[in-house]
Amino acid sequence: MTTLPDFYLTRDLFGNVSIFECPPGLCLGSEQCAANRKASKDNPLCGQCEEGYSYAANVCVICRDTNYGIIFAFVIFLWVVVLVLRHESRRKPFETSFVRILCYFIQISVLLLGVRTIWSSFLSLFNLNLSDIVAVSGVNETCVAPVGPYGNIAISIFAQLGMVGLLGFVMLYSLIYHRRDFPIWDYFRTLGNIWIFIYVPLADVVLRFLNCIDVSGIRVVRSMPAVMCDSAAYRQWAAIAILLMIIVLLGCPMLLAWWLRKLAKAPFEKKGSEVVLYQIDTLAMKKRWGVFYERFKSPYYYWELLALLRRFVVVMINALVVEVGARYSISSVFQLVFVGIHIYFQPYLTHEENLVDGISLVALLCLTFSIGMYRDSSTAPVAQASFVLMVFVPIFAFMLYSAYTFRRGNCLRFVRVLQQLVDKHYAAMD
Repeated sequence: MTTLPDFYLTRDLFGNVSIFECPPGLCLGSEQCAANRKASKDNPLCGQCEEGYSYAANVCVICRDTNYGIIFAFVIFLWVVVLVLRHESRRKPFETSFVRILCYFIQISVLLLGVRTIWSSFLSLFNLNLSDIVAVSGVNETCVAPVGPYGNIAISIFAQLGMVGLLGFVMLYSLIYHRRDFPIWDYFRTLGNIWIFIYVPLADVVLRFLNCIDVSGIRVVRSMPAVMCDSAAYRQWAAIAILLMIIVLLGCPMLLAWWLRKLAKAPFEKKGSEVVLYQIDTLAMKKRWGVFYERFKSPYYYWELLALLRRFVVVMINALVVEVGARYSISSVFQLVFVGIHIYFQPYLTHEENLVDGISLVALLCLTFSIGMYRDSSTAPVAQASFVLMVFVPIFAFMLYSAYTFRRGNCLRFVRVLQQLVDKHYAAMD
């Protein structure tokens, strides 16, 4: 008996056969593992590399030295992202949610597609998967550093939490430069934007790491089968992963939901017995917490939390459901429900934001429907064409539409400033 590519076969002492699905690219079929990996007989799901090879995503490479050039370039990218989020966090007229919508679209698209082609590998930057980029688009067996499977996990986690460290460095510089006028709440809003940005990649790393599978009596992590789930090292890292899930992925959203609901129910100004202004609508609260709700209509102040729930469920389905058909069927139904909810409620303040977010949700739904065609395609041109049609065209449309809206907003701002100057001139003449 032989197996197809991406499937792993085991036989017990009595000759009984069990077949398991491998992570993409690890199993060649016919009881053979991919290049530079140990023999399949003692290598569950072909996860372990041969001696002398290092782990770079789903490939085994010879890695003798740390690649400081790649690390430096990646830190520069994180720095740019922090600065962009810092700029987006400042309260200013005509601000929109386009950057957040675009980042979510790219992150989920790469998560669904997986990193299979050079077309898509560089977009893994948005999911902070440095090892994936190197593994797919690298030349001459490029790697980040000579690390084992736990090293790749550490790189993924510290890359995400490192954005908070970079923000702290920017805060320190600003504190020294501004002193008395230090904009503390602008940085709090930036921290909120960073939390939203890293939510998807952090959830993906944590949920994948905690998903173990029994392969003929040996428990391994399904997406990283080089990691043995019964080892002491795994238990230590699993404690960190569980802590991150409880605090960052589940605890923070629940705490934020409680706080926003409290603000939404607390009256600030009354006329008689009628409440005309709630705490959540005051300028002081918007300055502090508005990054989570100010782009939505007042009744839908909780919408960002609903979007975080959508992110978590989509990542959980993608990470935990083993069978490919069931995975994308469940994900399609779930996303279809959210498309209907978005169309019905139209939660954003502006028509443009509702339209762009609606387009992104529909595009992700179409991408999920077509994922079977993409994964079953054995030819690179068809795979890349699918990727271009489903990812690059919508992204390019987003950029054009965002640029148009931004330019129109600047024109409106100029007209209003000019009108104010004219009014002041006539007031002075009077």
